Formats: sequence, structure tokens, C-alpha cells
Amino acid sequence: MSMVKGKAWRIIPRPLLETVLNNHVQHHRVPQPLILHGPRGVGKTTLILERLFERWNTGPHITGYVDFAESLEDYHPKHGQSYPWTSWTTCSPPKLVTLNDQLENCLESMTQRAIKLGTISSTKYSTFLPNGIVP
Repeated sequence: MSMVKGKAWRIIPRPLLETVLNNHVQHHRVPQPLILHGPRGVGKTTLILERLFERWNTGPHITGYVDFAESLEDYHPKHGQSYPWTSWTTCSPPKLVTLNDQLENCLESMTQRAIKLGTISSTKYSTFLPNGIVP
């Protein structure tokens, strides 16, 4: 079991985690970010992207995924590299403007999908987009 700051990671079986996350999405009360935090290689990204994400993007729900580590070219698979084995603290931090752009692009994409699904009307889309950007 991995440790973080002297505390052991709590192991949650994948079927239980999938059930809890699906229930959360299907019976949500307030839109909110979901952050999965845990040791490298346990399947956090795989769980979301390969097992749950598509089911979460059917009406009336719209889900976005932002990998804030993607901009770290020396340590991301998108750039032909691998994640750091030790700690993200060994990496230079990404630029805030890059993280902001990633988040805004995700929000714009989610808004466009919501309009196509009829989850929000096209007359109200500007209230969901940062800076009133028209898709």
C-alpha cells in the first residue's frame, strides 16, 4: 500500500468506485468538479476515460475531462513520454495561462455538446461560456 504524508492510501475496489461515481453522476444535486487522487498506475484515468466517461455524456448530463498534466511535455504520454515515477514536485509547474486555456476549451466543448443534446437552449449558452465566447 502506498503512503502519502504518513497516511496509507485507502483501497477502494473498482466495482464499488464505479457504482459510487455512476450514482453521483445520475443523481447529482450540484454541478461540481471530481478530482481523483492516488498513486501512479492504479487506474484513475483509465476508470474515467475508458469505463465511465461516455455513459456520463448522455442527456441530461454533460461531462468534461481536463488533464492538467498534459502541458508538461517532458512527462506526458501525449508527447511520447511517461509520467514521473517519483513525484510531480520534481517537474516544473505548468503555466497558469495554459491550464486556464485547457479548462476554457473543455467548458466550451461541454457547452456545445449541451446545446446539441438540448440540455441548455442556444439562447442561454453565453451564460455558460467564459468571456461570452460564441462557439
